[in-house]
This record gives sequence, C-alpha cells and structure tokens, in this order.
Amino acid sequence: MRPEWKMTEQGSVAPERVVATFVSRERADRAIRLLEDAGIPRGRIGLDDPADEIASLEGQTRQEVDEAWAGPALGAATRGQTKWASLGTVAGGVIGAVVGALIGFAPIPGLAFIPRLIVCAAIGLVAGATIGLITGGARGPVIEGETDAPDAMRGVTVGVSSTSREEILRARKILEAEGPSRVDELGVKGEPRLADVRPGDPVRRGGTEDEPPATTG
Repeated sequence: MRPEWKMTEQGSVAPERVVATFVSRERADRAIRLLEDAGIPRGRIGLDDPADEIASLEGQTRQEVDEAWAGPALGAATRGQTKWASLGTVAGGVIGAVVGALIGFAPIPGLAFIPRLIVCAAIGLVAGATIGLITGGARGPVIEGETDAPDAMRGVTVGVSSTSREEILRARKILEAEGPSRVDELGVKGEPRLADVRPGDPVRRGGTEDEPPATTG
C-alpha cells in the first residue's frame, strides 16, 4: 500500500507529486535551483529519491503498455515491434515477390510461363513477408531504443511534493522547461495524472480539464 493511501485514510491532506527524469546531473541541479528561485522550499524537492525512481519506472511501464498492440494469437507487441514488423512485412513481401518472379522465368516442366510466374511470385511474396515480419519485429525494439535501460535508471530524478495544486503546476512547468526525458505526475493517492513528456513532443495529458497546457523544453 502506498504511503499516500495511508495518509488519506488517516484524514490527513496528502501531497501531490511531480517527478522529472533528466539525462544528466547538471540539468537536474539547474532545475532544482530554478525551483528554489521560484519559491519552492528545498525540503519539498527530492533528488534521486528511490520513490521518485519507482514512480518514473511505473510511468514508463504504463506508457509501454498503453502503446502496445495486440492481435489474435499474436500477443502484445511494443510500438517499436509493431512499426518495424509492419515495415519489414511490406519490404520483405515486395522483395520476395520480385525474387520469386525472377525465379519464375526459369523453365519448370508441366507449368506454362504465366502461371509459373504467378505461382513463384506468390510464394516469394509470402516467404518474404514472413521473413520481414519476424526480422522487423525482432530488430524493432533495438532500433527504437526500447531495449535500453529505463530513463529512471540511466538519468537523475527530481521530485516535488506539495499539497498546493498551484505549486505542483508551477513546479511542473519549471521542470518541463529544462527538457527532461520524461515527467510523471501523481495525485494524492499515488494515481498517475501526467506521463511521458518528451522534449519537443506533445504532452500527453492525464489530469483535469482545468490544468493549463504544459510546455516542453
């Protein structure tokens, strides 16, 4: 059970939390200085807190599950697997069909030229698409960096806890302006409110309608 749940059950006002993960300690230190300059007490700012790392890891896991695709008898596939498996299927099918058609020019006893060309091209199409599907699906996660260590394990986390919604929004804006690899926002019971903020990418919103648009660095 999360500490936030215990605090709420006891009737206390639990804090919300926003956690940003940075690729370097320098960016994290600069973000902390900006937070302090904005009037957020140092005692409410955490640096490389294990709880913040867990929040970031959980957020990244939720993101991967949200972006996964599933099909009958195929199971779930990550975004990278789906993208490159699709590209591999198309490219492999085209190459296989061309190679099959070329093989069809070779004489085969008992089979006329046109039917031979169609049959060989169809066999090449199926074989090439299958090879492309398997190869693309296997290499996709590597190409997309999905096999790399999670951001929270490679970077530095900076977290801000506060019972003031205004202060959380202010801290989030400051953290996002420093270009984190991701940002995760948690409600009073530890529920996710915001996830997957990448520099230059649209912010995925998980909060309430009264929140202002978030900016990215």
